Parts: sequence; C-alpha cells; structure tokens
Amino acid sequence: MFILYGEKYMLQKRINVGLVISLAGFAISVNTLPPLIEWFSGHLCMPISSFGLVYFFQYGAFTLCSIGIGKLHAKRGLPLLSIAIGALFFSALCVFLIGRATSFILLITLMMLIGGAGGLVESIGTTLLTVEDGSNRMLHASQLFYAIGAVAAPAMVGFLLASGVHVPKISQYIGIFSLLIAIVVFGLTRSSNSKTLKETPTPSHRPATAPLFALYVLFITMGAYVIVEMSLGNWLAVFAIQTFSVTEAQGSLALSLFWTGLCLSRLFYVLKSVKSQQKTLSIHMALMLLSCLILIASTKFGTLTLLYPTVILFGIGCGPIWPLLIEFCSAAFREEHLVMYLVASGSIGALLGPILTSTLFGFFSIRNIPVILSAYTVLMMGSGVLTFRILRNARRTRRSAA
Repeated sequence: MFILYGEKYMLQKRINVGLVISLAGFAISVNTLPPLIEWFSGHLCMPISSFGLVYFFQYGAFTLCSIGIGKLHAKRGLPLLSIAIGALFFSALCVFLIGRATSFILLITLMMLIGGAGGLVESIGTTLLTVEDGSNRMLHASQLFYAIGAVAAPAMVGFLLASGVHVPKISQYIGIFSLLIAIVVFGLTRSSNSKTLKETPTPSHRPATAPLFALYVLFITMGAYVIVEMSLGNWLAVFAIQTFSVTEAQGSLALSLFWTGLCLSRLFYVLKSVKSQQKTLSIHMALMLLSCLILIASTKFGTLTLLYPTVILFGIGCGPIWPLLIEFCSAAFREEHLVMYLVASGSIGALLGPILTSTLFGFFSIRNIPVILSAYTVLMMGSGVLTFRILRNARRTRRSAA
C-alpha cells in the first residue's frame, strides 16, 4: 500500500512539473510575434497600429477557449491533461508556420489558433496546479516559468535577427523549440491515466467573508494589470524601435529585459512566502507607476540610457501582481468559483488591452505609450486601494456588530 502511494505521489509530482513547464511553452508561443511586428508591418504592407487587431482576435480565441473548456469539462468530464498536451503540440506547429504568412488574414488566423491553444494550456494548467496541496507555491512556480518563456521568445528572436537569420526561418526554429518543450511535457506525463490524473476540484461554497462589491472592484484591478502587462509585452519592442531609433534586435532586448525583471521578481516569491498580500501588492504597484514616470521622462528627453534599467524595474513591479491578486481573492472571499471569475477578468483584460492600446497610440503616437500605461496603472492602483478600503470597513462593521 505504501509502495502504491509512493508511486502515485511521484507520478503526481511529475505531472506537476510537466504542467509548470507547459506554461513556458505557452509563453513562447504567444510572445514570438511582438518583436517581429516591425518586420511583418513592412512585409504585409500594414500599418503597425493595425496589429492591435491581431492581438484582439488572438486573445479573443484565448478567452473563448479558457471559458469553453471549463463549461465542457463540467458537463462531460474531459481528459484535461491530454487536451493541454495536444494544445501544446498544435501551438508549436502554428508558431512554425507564422513566418510563412503571406497575408494579414492568414497571420490573424494563425495567431487565433495559437491564442486558443494557449487558453487551453493556461486554464487547464492553472486549474490542476492550484488544487495540488492547498499551497500557492506551484501557482507561483508556473507563473515563473511563464515569465521564463516570455523572456526566451524575444531573446531568441533578437539573437537570430542579429545573426542575420530571415524571419521565416526564425519562426521555424522557435516552432521546433516549442515542439521540444511539448515532447518534454508529454514525457513527464506519459504514464498518467484516468485513475492517477487530478480531477478538476468540486467548487467549495464556504461562507464569503467580504462584500461582493469589493470583488467587482477587484475585477477592475486584475483587468487593468493584465492590460499593462499585455501592452508592454506586445508593444514595448516597437516603442523602443520607433522612439529611440534602435535596431529590431535592440528592441527585442528591451522586451527580454522586461520579462527578465518579471521573472526575477516571481522567482523571489517562489522562494519567499508573502506575509502581507496587501502590503506587497501596494509596493509593486508603486514600482510600476514609478517605472511609467521614468519612461515618460526618457521619452521626453530622448534618453536611451534609462530605457533598459527602467524596463527591468517595470518587470520587477509587475512580477507577483497576478498570483498575489489570486491569493488575495481566495483569502478574502473564500469561494473557488469567485477566484475563477477573477481569472476570467484577467482574460478580458488580455482581450481588450492590445487593441485599446493600439487605438490610443494611433491617436497620440506610439511615443506616448508610457503616458497610456500610467493611466492604466493609476486605474489599477485606485481600484486596488478601494478594494482594500471596502474590505477594511467590512471587517470593522463585523467587529462592531459582534
């Protein structure tokens, strides 16, 4: 019996590792296009602002697949892990092909397929990991690996561009690399079967300890944060190229440095437990706003020197926000389905963010992206502070009633 338990425990640990690594594959697939937008703009004869449509449809597919897989699984009990692995392989194939896109419509189609596959991988991976043992270490680890993949994609693109490799070949190389990740994930989980796989948890309905209005405000906080992260991930390389007249490889480096800062921040919180979610969130939101202000100053004076350290600082600020908001919501509201709604609000931010930002810089020019990011960050901070205040007042009311 102890041997059987030990085998099942080790198999489950392998599944966990595979799920964490799958987030890196997902990140690579969705972060390959942004540093190549400048090239695609010239190749397809499309203005850069029009690529907001690509991101809109990509994250639209992401959102639909994230919501759809949950509803289908609730009705039919789907083999979630097999679906996630299949989505990884399919996403790698689409990345392999994007460099060969001969029209704007074909590029949109391929990125929609990548977005849909990414929605399956992230929603399934996050769901299975968060029920592992009640701790949030695996959640932080998965977000760390997402950041690693997000660093790797523009870094590989920048290196290959600097080496003189043509874009169609670049997408093929990254597609092959993504395929290798899918094979590794498959290898880690190949001994799984229906008896050893994790099932999606049955939603618990513990009494909520906070007013639902606070949750609605928290939705705004999560949505605004995701819009900031998506805007940086999608437009930072283009902003650097057009504002500071750097090469495409240097623009990719700026994007890689943002994800590097985010990665380091998430690694820190994998190793160190958070004592106060509210205090930690406030500190990192303030770092994000400071980074926006420095970028505004750099743009005004045309100073490239501050760009690279500032985007690292921005990444450090962004790092733990998403998992901390998930933890904060779980602690405050104590109902799993409400946490799922918060994740969905992030998906909506990912859907609206790219096209909203591209529309705004279409009016105000891409040089003003730091100002636009500042507005998003202020909205995030304001709604976050309001959430904290509502919850604090609710606690005082309960104590007074007692």
